[in-house]
Parts: sequence; C-alpha cells; structure tokens
Amino acid sequence: MTAIQLRFLGPPQLARDERPVALSSAKAVALLAYLAMARRPQSRERLLGLLWATSATEAAQKNLRNTLWAIRKALGEDVLSAQDDHLALGDAVWADVREFEALAEGQEPAEAILRRQEAVLTLYRGPFLDGLTLTDAPEFENWLALESERLAQLYLRTLARLVSAYREQANWQEVIALARRALAHDNLQEPMHRALMEAHARLGERAEALRQYDALRTTLAQTLGVDPLPETEVLRAAIIGGELQPIGGPVPAAPRLPGRQRRSGESMAPPFVGRQAERAMLDVELQAAASGPARVVLLTGEIGIGKSRLWQEWSAGLPPGITALESRCLEATQALPFAPLAGLFRSRVCTTHLLGPDCPIPPMWLAEIARFVPEIRAALPALPAPAALPQEEERYRLFEAFTQFLAAFKARPLVLFIDDLHWADNATLDWLGYLVYRLRDQPLLLIAAYRPEEAPTRLTELVAGWAREG
Repeated sequence: MTAIQLRFLGPPQLARDERPVALSSAKAVALLAYLAMARRPQSRERLLGLLWATSATEAAQKNLRNTLWAIRKALGEDVLSAQDDHLALGDAVWADVREFEALAEGQEPAEAILRRQEAVLTLYRGPFLDGLTLTDAPEFENWLALESERLAQLYLRTLARLVSAYREQANWQEVIALARRALAHDNLQEPMHRALMEAHARLGERAEALRQYDALRTTLAQTLGVDPLPETEVLRAAIIGGELQPIGGPVPAAPRLPGRQRRSGESMAPPFVGRQAERAMLDVELQAAASGPARVVLLTGEIGIGKSRLWQEWSAGLPPGITALESRCLEATQALPFAPLAGLFRSRVCTTHLLGPDCPIPPMWLAEIARFVPEIRAALPALPAPAALPQEEERYRLFEAFTQFLAAFKARPLVLFIDDLHWADNATLDWLGYLVYRLRDQPLLLIAAYRPEEAPTRLTELVAGWAREG
C-alpha cells in the first residue's frame, strides 16, 4: 500500500503507513491539497502568492519554509518532491481527489462503473476540504470554492450514472440507496425523486412512492415556488393507476414529457421535442455570425422552461469544425470576480489551447490570464509578471487579455455559451459588454441563458445596450 494517504474529500484526513497524522497548520493542509489537485509541479512563488499574499516577502518565504518543514516532519521527507524551485507531491503519496477525478471523469461502460462503485462512494466523504477556511488567503478561498463545486458535480454525475445502470438491471434496492444518497447532497434533483418513486412502485410499495412525490412537491414549493415537472406528474398518475406493477427484469424508460432544464449530474432526461422555431433561429444566427458581425442570442424565461436543454440539444448538432465553449455562473460564486471565466479557462479544451506548444496568445496576455488561472504560470514559469498599472487600466488590460484568448481560436464562428447569467458577477458582465464591442466585426456568436426576473441591474443595462446596437 502507498505509504502516505491524503484524503481531502470531506474533512481532511492524513495518514502514513495507515496511522493518522495531525497537522495543526491549516495552511499546511491547504498546500498539500493544492498540490494534490495540480497536474504539474508548482513554483514556490506561486504558493507564496496563493497562501501568503498579504505578508511581506521575507515573512512569506519564512512561513513557507516553516510549513514545508512541518509537513515533512509529520509525513516524512518523501511526501514532497522539490526540483528547480518547484514543488509537487512525492511518488509515495496517494490522494483521494486524484483517484476520484480519474474514476468520475472516466467514460467506462456501465458495467465497469458498477464494478468500481464502492470506490466512488467511499472516496467522496463530503465537500472538498470541508471545514477548512483561510480568511487571509482570498485567492485560495476563490480556488477552493470553484474546485469544491466542480468535484461535487462530478460526484452527482457519477451517482446519476449508477442509478441509471441499476435501473436498467431492475435492481431497485440499489436505485433507492443511491438516489437517497444523491438527494442528501442536493434534494432538488427531481430525477432522483422520480427514481425513488419508480423504485418503490416496482417493489410494490405504492404508498411509499406517493409519499416521495408529496415530499418532492413540498420541497419544490417551499424552495423554488414551482410545481413538479410534467414527467413527474405522468409517473405519479401511472403509479396511482396501477400501471407500474412490481417486476424483476429490465424495464423500458418511463413515459416522460419535456420540462425543466436538467441540472448538472442528472440523467434519465426526457425526450426533447418541439422548439423547432428556436432551433431554427439559432441556426440562422450561427450562419450570420460565421461571416461577421458578432451576434448575441439570449435564452430567457422562468426556471424550468428548458433554456439549458435547448442549448444542449442544439449544440450537440453543430457541424464539425465549429468551436463551442461553455461556462456557467453559480449562485455560490456570484460575488467572485470573473468566476465563470476562471471555470472556462480551466476546461480541457481551453487548457490545451492555452498551454499547447503552439499557443498563439502573446505572453503578455497569458500573464494577465494567469492571474485567475494559476495553472498557466505553473506550466509556463517564464511568463512575464503582470504590469503594475492603475486599477482602471489594469481592469481593461484584463478585459483585453480574455478577449485575445477567444480571438486566438480563429473559429468561424466561435460559439460561446454562458448559462445562468443572472448569477454573473459585475466584472464578468462588464467584460461581456467589452467582448461584444471589441469583436463586433468578428465571427462570434454569444449565447446566454438567464431568468429575467432575477437579472441584476447591470445585466438589464447590458441587454438594453445590445438591443440598441441591433
């Protein structure tokens, strides 16, 4: 067995040779977790800026040295690997987040996922670094919020795949156990409520199935002020009418109707029907954007109307060669500047584009983007330091750097989708205004989905400006 085990999913737990190890320093734990998530060795300069940005240089360097000493004293010299002023976890280290990501992001058949399900469920003990906070390290806190949300979504998607696989096998007890686990994490996942309803009905527990429907209806009314989806009502009617009898073999998909957009991690989506007019309009805007000028499409409506689903179905049919990037705004990060852009730049397609050997983006702009994506500087340590400028000038330099990145794709057109724009921070909204103006004559199609009733004033002003410009 690997000598050193680091568990960061849930409250941090550290061990060496299967014996628990305690680290009194929260920053020592944070440093290990950051190295565990990093795909490349990290420079000491990067770690200083992440964890001790508010300290004087000499004090920060001393704090880092003391932290590294404490880590090695507790876990052994082989916990860290140092080379050319860069740090990484040693080869003797096992980290739960690395194994969890490899499993959750895999595309194995359902049978393979089932064979490894115990590892999936055991690894995710709770939110990433649950209970750890660093009030004097805001950049680390921003990184932690984004990574915690990303890992939680991977967990939910894995659970959804397992529920779907067990449903196909008619293993209703496992469906119930896993759906309950998913709802304990997020009780607004309506497909998981439906999975419980169907599983209880198939086991002959009709009263329990209907109690699950009542619990869902109450939760949605109290939390979101909405009713269950049409497909949920269809399932309830089938249960009441005795159409879902106890069975033991694989079952066909339950009857469903189109309804509210899928949440990240949901499976068992209803067939997508209708919306021909909306899809045709998107096709027209795509053709118009291909030759310029830039076009903006807004998908608006109340929660549950299917905005995200429309994008998913339409983008799945894009012709080969079309570059489509997508990001999402989160309620939890709406106070963090450029949070959806940081998530976008960390996506695989963007990381490959940014860090490839033939990256077309000038180093000065990469240095600006690296402010929000530290992995860039870790991979390209020779980047120049960002220029020290007055705040307003620095702000527009960042705007231009983000725009230069998108322009470097040289796509005809480039399609950029941003979901839940009503939760975007003001810095992101200001950048979107800059982007459309800056690339107004370029082949760009910006598609954004949002709820008008929740739109902040800045978003309303932005949309009005786009309307005036045609």
